[in-house]
Amino acid sequence: MSLSLRWRLTIGIAAALIVTLVAILVTLRLALGGILEADLDDDLSRDARLVSARVAILGSLDDREGLQEIVDSYSLGGLASAFVVVVRDDQGTVLASPPGVDAEALALDPAQREAVRQGDHFSRTVTLGEGDKIRLRTSRLTIGRETVGIVQVAEDAEFTSRPLDRLQTVLLAEGIGGVILALIIGFWLARGAVKPLQEVIGVAADIEASDLGRRIGARASPVEVQKLADTFDAMLARLDAAFQQQGNFVLDISHELRTPLTALRGNIDVLLMDDRLDSETRSALERVLGEVSRLIRLTSNLLYLAHAEAGRELDRRPVELDTLCLEVYR
Repeated sequence: MSLSLRWRLTIGIAAALIVTLVAILVTLRLALGGILEADLDDDLSRDARLVSARVAILGSLDDREGLQEIVDSYSLGGLASAFVVVVRDDQGTVLASPPGVDAEALALDPAQREAVRQGDHFSRTVTLGEGDKIRLRTSRLTIGRETVGIVQVAEDAEFTSRPLDRLQTVLLAEGIGGVILALIIGFWLARGAVKPLQEVIGVAADIEASDLGRRIGARASPVEVQKLADTFDAMLARLDAAFQQQGNFVLDISHELRTPLTALRGNIDVLLMDDRLDSETRSALERVLGEVSRLIRLTSNLLYLAHAEAGRELDRRPVELDTLCLEVYR
C-alpha cells in the first residue's frame, strides 16, 4: 500500500530529526569522552609526578618497605580505592604494588619499556581479570638525572564512563520525546503543505464535461501548487474550446444535412404519386424513401444531442418503445 504524500513528508521530517539527534548524541559522547579522558590523564600525570617526587626523596629503589609504604598511601584497599600505583625497576620488574591487584596485567613489552626509559609516557585503558576497566598512565621514574625505574598510576575508568552513561540516558529520553514531537510537528507541517493540493483535487473532481468553463484559480497557494492549477486551467480551456468546436460542428452538420434530405424525401414522395410507375421502380423508390427518412431521423437525433450538450431545454414527450425497437432492428 502506497503512503500518502502527507505521511511521506511526516516520516521524512521525523527521520531527518532522528538522524540529527543520533549525530548529536554520538558527537557529544565522543567529545565529552575525550575531554573527560584527557582530564583523567592530566590527573594521573600529576599523581605520577608526585609519586616520582616521593621516590626521589626516598633516594633509592632498594628500600622495598619504603616503596610499598608510598604505594599503599595512594592505593590503600587496591581497586576498591579506585586508585592504583605500581613501581617497577627499569627492566619492568614489579618492586611495589597494592594488594589484590594483578600487576602482571599492567606489564609492559620491551618496546614500551625502552620508550619509557627514553622519557616517553603514554596512557591506555586496561581491562583486568574481573572486567574492571582502569585508565593507566606509565612514566619513567628518576632520581636526580638518572632514570631508575617505571611508575604506573591508574584510576577507575568508570569516573569517565558514568557521566557518559548518564548523558546518554538523558539524550535518549529527550530523543524519544523529540521524535514524538517531530512526528506531531511534521504531520502538522505536511498537512499545511498538502492542503492546497487537496483543494485543487476537490475542485478538479467537481468539474464535469458540461461545466468545462469552471476554473481552479489557486492564486493564494504556493508557487508550485499555483503552477499546477494554472496548467490544469489551461488544459480545461483547451478542452472547453474543443468541446465547443465539436458541438458547433454537430449543429452545423445536422442543419446542413436536414435541408437536402428533406428536399430529397419530398421529391421521392412526388415521384411515388405518379400512377404510371411500374411495381419494380415503385419498390425501389420506397426503399430509398425509407433510407432517406432514417437519415433524417439520425440528423434530428444529432441535433437533439447537440442541444442537450449545450444545456438547452429539451422537449420531453412519450415514446412508443415498440416502434422505436422496430426501427432500431431495421
